[in-house]
Amino acid sequence: MKAKKRKRGKLFLQTGLTGKQWKELRRRVIAHNPRCFICLALGHDGPSKKLEDGTTLRRLYLDHDHKNGRVRGVLCFRCNHRLLGRGLEDAKLHRDAARYLENTFDARVLLRSS
Repeated sequence: MKAKKRKRGKLFLQTGLTGKQWKELRRRVIAHNPRCFICLALGHDGPSKKLEDGTTLRRLYLDHDHKNGRVRGVLCFRCNHRLLGRGLEDAKLHRDAARYLENTFDARVLLRSS
């Protein structure tokens, strides 16, 4: 329980929103656009679940900038925790990573040239 209170206190300090306001804002953003703002996966306010057609309806999380408190939108777990989590909110880092992933260099050519 103490950890939950600390998290709520930290969110309030970062965003100026109470826990109740945070939940209501999340509900309204999802009602306005029920998709992850990055990968566009369809989502909702509840736990992730498989639909009959085989697609997954993902749980969406309200995302905020840890430096200035701006609430940016909702993200699925993959984009929120794996893509932006652990201090990886640097846009330049993501542009550099995209450039790296799009690069066609194949290091195996170094073995052929000797």
